[in-house]
Amino acid sequence: MDPGITEYVLPARLTAGDRRDARPVFLFCGQRAVTNQAATRYLARRHERLSRTYGRGEFVRLLKVISSQAYGPGRRRNRWRT
Repeated sequence: MDPGITEYVLPARLTAGDRRDARPVFLFCGQRAVTNQAATRYLARRHERLSRTYGRGEFVRLLKVISSQAYGPGRRRNRWRT
């Protein structure tokens, strides 16, 4: 890990059981809090595409966060790679 340069985060969508009406839980496992914030922004911006790809199912993605300092409070520029 190179803090502020290159970091990683795992965002996941999980559900309990096989019920159709189960609500999903989103889990973010990042190396630092700022990478969790980057993953949250990633999901917020790409939720429609992820929904088309995975439907109501579960998923886990590995994201490489570049220039994580760009995700601090009040920052507008978002950079990530899948």
